[in-house]
Amino acid sequence: MKKYIIEFSSITYALKAKTLLENRGIFAKISKKNNLNQTGCGYVLVVNCDIDKVIIAFDINKIKYVNYELIQ
Repeated sequence: MKKYIIEFSSITYALKAKTLLENRGIFAKISKKNNLNQTGCGYVLVVNCDIDKVIIAFDINKIKYVNYELIQ
């Protein structure tokens, strides 16, 4: 399984996304972007799952994300 970081503009969206994923049985860890050697402010979720299913769930539930990136 591949690991991704998903970027959010606020902690509110990151928390909503984490709750949504965990309700679907997907572990997600929230971190500040700065803690992962990323530039800028904001929050990211680290997930280890099928990113297509995650993005579809976010779109259906109107959870806004900035970007996602494969890290492993």
